[in-house]
Amino acid sequence: MIQVKIPFPPSVNNLFPTDSRGRRFPSPKYKKWKDEAAWSIKAGKPYKITGHFTATLVADRKDRRKRDLDNALKACLDLLVALDLIEDDSLAEHVEIGWKTPFHSPEYVKDAQVHITIKPLDG
Repeated sequence: MIQVKIPFPPSVNNLFPTDSRGRRFPSPKYKKWKDEAAWSIKAGKPYKITGHFTATLVADRKDRRKRDLDNALKACLDLLVALDLIEDDSLAEHVEIGWKTPFHSPEYVKDAQVHITIKPLDG
């Protein structure tokens, strides 16, 4: 099992802007987040999970703004693939994602994080 905490990622809508020639590239904000998140993960020295897995992501609320929680999922799982902690995010058999505190009584965290748990599937 892998358990890590990483900074809350930028919205998936802002990960790859398009240049004047129509080519997509990683945004500076996305690059910065990937570097910070990678250091957070590497500090814990997690091991690689091979094969199918389940993932649970629990996110801190940054502020009162409405956010699509599923926007955090893509960046987080792609980072785990890039760091070679999972083989491919297509191997996820079950994914759960939620807020740490409910909307009606939120607790805001300035330096919001996403708490990720990855468990291998047996057999």
